[in-house]
Amino acid sequence: MPSELEIKLRVDPAAASRMAAFAARYASGSETTRLHSTYFDDGKGSLARHGLELRVRRQEAHQEAQFVQTVKSGGGASRGEWETRLDDERPSIAAARDTPAKSALRGKAKLKPLFVVDVERAIWTLQRDGAVIELALDCGEIVAEGERAPINEAELELKSGPLAAFQAIARDALDVSGASPSFVSKGARGRRLRARRDGRVETGLDLNFESEATSAEAFAAIVAACLKQESINHELLDADPAHVEAVHEMRVAVRRLRAALSLFKPAMPSAEAGRLAAELKWMSDALGEARDRDVFIDKPMRLLQRRHPDVAGVNALREDFARRRDDAHARLIAAVRSPRFRLLLLDLAMAAAAPGALFERQAADAPFGALAAQEFARRLKKVRRRKAADVIGGSDERHRHRLRIAMKKLRYMIEFARPLARAKDFERMSQALRRAQKSLGVIHDGVAAEQALAQAVNSNPEADFIFAAGILRDELAPPPGCRRLALDAHAALRRTRPFWKDFRPSDPPGAQAA
Repeated sequence: MPSELEIKLRVDPAAASRMAAFAARYASGSETTRLHSTYFDDGKGSLARHGLELRVRRQEAHQEAQFVQTVKSGGGASRGEWETRLDDERPSIAAARDTPAKSALRGKAKLKPLFVVDVERAIWTLQRDGAVIELALDCGEIVAEGERAPINEAELELKSGPLAAFQAIARDALDVSGASPSFVSKGARGRRLRARRDGRVETGLDLNFESEATSAEAFAAIVAACLKQESINHELLDADPAHVEAVHEMRVAVRRLRAALSLFKPAMPSAEAGRLAAELKWMSDALGEARDRDVFIDKPMRLLQRRHPDVAGVNALREDFARRRDDAHARLIAAVRSPRFRLLLLDLAMAAAAPGALFERQAADAPFGALAAQEFARRLKKVRRRKAADVIGGSDERHRHRLRIAMKKLRYMIEFARPLARAKDFERMSQALRRAQKSLGVIHDGVAAEQALAQAVNSNPEADFIFAAGILRDELAPPPGCRRLALDAHAALRRTRPFWKDFRPSDPPGAQAA
């Protein structure tokens, strides 16, 4: 399959200027061209459902126009790419017959234009350590049904040479420019704009891989999908550091990335996989602290002010938690904008583009379905065992919290196998895990609130403040019967048939208990 290895960076004017200066170190000059690209799909969105993009690009240079039709597959840093020269701007299904678009566009499919991307592109050819790398700076806009959105990004593409040299120059470009990696293609941006989703948080995963996918192929697709969700919400948080939902969905994306590394851990014993997992935990902790503060201000404090508006100390309590929230957000924004996080995103993208560096050789080529089934079964056995019921009904909140986290991680993991499962079977298990996890969450929230209030009271001994905190603690106490509901949800989980029992039985080489 023809493919490209490319890293995108979000750039503002200052970062673009620094990037151009960086390019001048490795190239004698640049070339400028105008690119006018129209993206197409049929009326059913068949290409999008298969994770494909089809565009026709008019490139203007030296007063000449050239037309190229391109089909792209996949996401992340490594994507399949098929190009065909055309005589004009009309798309050709016939020209796509040797690409994945052929199977997506069945019957008498007719392509229609969706949106246009119009940019001015400056191009440098960089050479370093035996690698030839194209650096492109794009400045322009996307237009979809009257909606417009600016686009300013840099692209680094490996044309030839060693991967290590490409990764080294990408790291240097990040360091010099201060730009963040982006894993949202122009096609994905255009579809979001057309659907009036530009500026909204991204909640889902665009997973596209075949049922026969190897573990390495599935890992690449899963990480790319998680990075796309992270990128969209990352941009929203950059634009508005107080964006509560962007914090939440970015946290979900990072949790999914952590779950992916845990799922594939039996096949990835490398130290690099462990380092990536540790770095993701660092970011997850920063996001989690900010999210917890957001939730406490949004729900419990509003509840207190609504039910007890005249109680002395309420305003002081709210101000205390607002200050704690602001401090948590400041720490989060510093982490999100740090070189450490930018490099983590780059390293994750490169790991997905070349997973062989993480996987054992045999495990990389083993069927993903086999690895997933084995790991799901092992983890489900732990959360369904009878001892778990004792934990739910017991007094040890630490063990109950660990059980809830194990359920949540398994729920994230099984999402990755959705392309392999029957929809009804998948939803049945997903909902059973969700209900069991949320029922435990009700108990945990009450305990966490009590701990947060105790921490606040320790820093403010005023009687009114302590009184208001006591009222809120009572309001947030777990409701009667919540443990019974949690036990019922756990019993239902025990009765739910695992959908992965339908996967082909096989032990993936290198698999072992994580």
